[in-house]
Amino acid sequence: MTISAIETRYAGCLFRSRTEARFAVFMDRLSLTWEYEGQGFQLPSGRRYLPDFKLPDLKIFLEIKGAEPTDRELSKVREFAVEAYAAGYVTLMLVGGVPRPGPGTVDIPARSFLVTGKTVQDVRTDWMPAHTAQALRDALTAARSARFEFGESG
Repeated sequence: MTISAIETRYAGCLFRSRTEARFAVFMDRLSLTWEYEGQGFQLPSGRRYLPDFKLPDLKIFLEIKGAEPTDRELSKVREFAVEAYAAGYVTLMLVGGVPRPGPGTVDIPARSFLVTGKTVQDVRTDWMPAHTAQALRDALTAARSARFEFGESG
C-alpha cells in the first residue's frame, strides 16, 4: 500500500506535503528567510534536482523527507550537495515529521552531506542558527499544531 502526501497551501505556496508546509511554519516562526522550490538544477550526471527549500541567509539547501529516503534519492541529493558546496551552500536533509518539542535543549537533527572534494559523507548535524531553546520549542509547537484543512495559515 502506498500512502500519498497531501498537497498543502501555506504562505502563498503549494507544498507537495504537509510535512514541508509544517517546516515552513517552523521557519516562519523563527523569522528565517526561505524559498520553496525556487530553482531546479541540472546535475553533471544529467539528472535534475529541485531542492525543497533554499535558506539564502544561512547558505543552506534543505530537503524534507517524510520517510527514510531511497538509495536513488540519496544518490541524487549527494550529487547535488557537491554542486551546492562549490557554490558556497550546505545541503541538509530532514527525515520524518517535525520533531516534538521536549524540555531542556532542543535538537533538530538533520542529515548533512559533508563534501570534501568529490567525496560526500552523511553526518548528523545540529543545523539551527542561534535561537533560544524556548523560541525553538514555540516554533516546533506552532509547526506541529498548524492545521491547513480550512485555509488556516499555520
